[in-house]
Amino acid sequence: MARTSVPVTVIAAPGAEVGAAYTTIDATVVTNGIVIPNAGRYRRIEIVIKNTAVDAKVATLKKGAFTNAALGDLAQSVAANTGEVHIFPESMRFEQADESLLIDLASGFTGSIAVFANPASA
Repeated sequence: MARTSVPVTVIAAPGAEVGAAYTTIDATVVTNGIVIPNAGRYRRIEIVIKNTAVDAKVATLKKGAFTNAALGDLAQSVAANTGEVHIFPESMRFEQADESLLIDLASGFTGSIAVFANPASA
């Protein structure tokens, strides 16, 4: 199955992410996994993952295709009910050859995800 694509929202100023659209995490997204296309085009990426499941769940940022990929995946626990994590991935560890980032989610994960970036020229 194709991974669920989560778009990058480019923010020009601090606080601009308020009111941004989040992608809902449901059983289909958990099964397919997530791809963040063209992430390598931005200077800095922030991934915000919110968990609404009754138990803590794990989101795994998959290792990439470059030098620091040898460090492996990053498994990030997200607290139950209202848990929220902010991940600032290192491109040389997590970026795939096509400039995307990949995320796998634990079974039963529900909630939402959004991705923010500063413009590449900033």
